[in-house]
Amino acid sequence: MKKVLITFLSLACIAGGRFANAGTHVWSGAQGGLWSNPANWSSGGAPSANEAAPVIVQFPSTQSARRESTNNIANLKLDVLGFYGANYHLYGDSSTLTTITLTGSQPPFPYAANLISGYSATNYIDWWLNLVLSTNVSILVGSGATPGLTYTVDASTDLKTWLLIGTAMAASPGGELIFIDPDAPNFPYRFYRFLAP
Repeated sequence: MKKVLITFLSLACIAGGRFANAGTHVWSGAQGGLWSNPANWSSGGAPSANEAAPVIVQFPSTQSARRESTNNIANLKLDVLGFYGANYHLYGDSSTLTTITLTGSQPPFPYAANLISGYSATNYIDWWLNLVLSTNVSILVGSGATPGLTYTVDASTDLKTWLLIGTAMAASPGGELIFIDPDAPNFPYRFYRFLAP
């Protein structure tokens, strides 16, 4: 009986190893730029497609964090993708057709949105990454907006023609802008800009 129980527990541990626990993954890029390498994450290890929600990926403001990275993990589902530093460049692996889906679920506390760029500088997501925005994905950008001021939100599919799709009021304090685009799933890709009056 003990031998059977120990074997069962061992098999359960081995099978359970395929499914990572829900968690927060903080990027460092210490061993290169590939997301699948656990050594590139300062905490949480590499994210997994089989991970239970909520799944959070953070890119910190730490100067030592590598600014260029390639997601080579297929079919990731994230609840929060947060940029807390500037000048990050995220690429997809064309050989594995990597897709990241932002679920649009209510972000867990203390996160205010599903996609966060909390630094008033540029962060770049390459089209090979194939970022999919589910219905009700919330976007929070910047920390340099004027608190209380209402900004217009424009969207484009080609970075040439812009369409007014709504407004967002800058939070006080801090000046963060939050906007939810319910039409995002209807486009293969979409770009946004926030304009002061």
